[in-house]
Amino acid sequence: SLHAGQYCTNPGLIFIVDSDKSKKFISELGLSLSQVGEQTMLHPSIYENFLRNEQKINANDEIKNIVELRPSSSNSITPILRITDIDNFLLSKELQQEVFGSHTLIVLVKKEEQFMRAVQSLNGQLTISIFGEEENLLKNRSFIQNCEQKAGRLIFNDVPTGVRVCKSMNHGG
Repeated sequence: SLHAGQYCTNPGLIFIVDSDKSKKFISELGLSLSQVGEQTMLHPSIYENFLRNEQKINANDEIKNIVELRPSSSNSITPILRITDIDNFLLSKELQQEVFGSHTLIVLVKKEEQFMRAVQSLNGQLTISIFGEEENLLKNRSFIQNCEQKAGRLIFNDVPTGVRVCKSMNHGG
């Protein structure tokens, strides 16, 4: 949620196996995000686009809100955390679109094969972080190769560190 998710570090999508461990993770993440105060977006048009995109996702009946957008001042947001299942994610193009800002959608997966379907459904991504033990990563080479085709950068067992806004940084569209 660093700087309203505008430093390219906010995980917009998290695919996780539906289990007791994942439920604990989601609960702890929700508690942590609910304690983050409002943060200002860089520009009013970015703020408006954030609201428009998050409303499209919120309109999906199969979405469960874990941490909802709280009322805030002009051009400011609070983190949002939502959850859905893989079937709903695959059926909804809106859920597959990035929401630039502090918005995270957790997609619950029942079987490991569903991770591959999820990655194949994605448009290009800036970064994909993959978490797993070395043995598990080695036996899932085809999954990793699919991720390589979808993202400009793969990170293993870590998250992006973000970008530094400075004169020498060429970043953006």
